[in-house]
Amino acid sequence: MTAIVAWSEWQALEKSYVANLPQSPGIYQVSCQATDCVVYIGSATGREGLRQRLSQRVDNPKKYLSAYEKRLRQQNCRLMFRYAEATSRTQALDWETAEINEYRNHHGHLPPGNKMTPRRAPDWSEEEVRVLLDRPDLADEEVAKILIGRSTGAIGVVRAGVHSFHLGGNVSMLSKMMLNYLQRRREPLRCPVCKATF
Repeated sequence: MTAIVAWSEWQALEKSYVANLPQSPGIYQVSCQATDCVVYIGSATGREGLRQRLSQRVDNPKKYLSAYEKRLRQQNCRLMFRYAEATSRTQALDWETAEINEYRNHHGHLPPGNKMTPRRAPDWSEEEVRVLLDRPDLADEEVAKILIGRSTGAIGVVRAGVHSFHLGGNVSMLSKMMLNYLQRRREPLRCPVCKATF
C-alpha cells in the first residue's frame, strides 16, 4: 500500500490485543486470518485514537463492524488487524483515503467491508506540484502554509511518491499528471525525502 505507512504486525481483533494500543490517530486494516485478504480499511480520529476505535469494534461488533466482517465472523473466520500511527487526525484521514484508493486501483473494487471512499480533496494542480518540488528542504507543515488547502498528510503522500519515483518503486500514490510532470521536467530535482538529486 502507500509507501509512507509503517504497519504494525498482524494481531487478532480481540480485547487482549486492542487494550494496549496507542491513543493516537492512525489507520488500520482488517483481514480474515484464513485468507489474509484485507476486507476493511479505516481510520481512528477520536480523542483516544486507535485504542478507542478498535476497542469499539471488539466491544460492540453489531454496531461497529461492517456487514461483510459480521458475515466472516458468522463463518468462524478469525478477524485480524494491523495499524499505523499518524501524527494528526488529518494525516490519518489522508492515509485512509490513499490506502482505499490504492486498494481499488489494484483490485478494481473497494475492500468488501468499505461502502465508499472517504472524502477526497480536489485534484492537485501542476502549479502545486511545482511548488512542492521546488521546496524540498521545507517541512511538510511549512509547505502546507504555502499550499493552502493541502494537509501535511497529503503533502507527505506526494513526497513519498516522488521519492519512490526516483528509486523506481511504487508510484500508485501519484496521479497521471504528477508522473507526466516528473518525467518531462528537464532540470534536476532534489528528493524531498532522501535529498538525493535526480
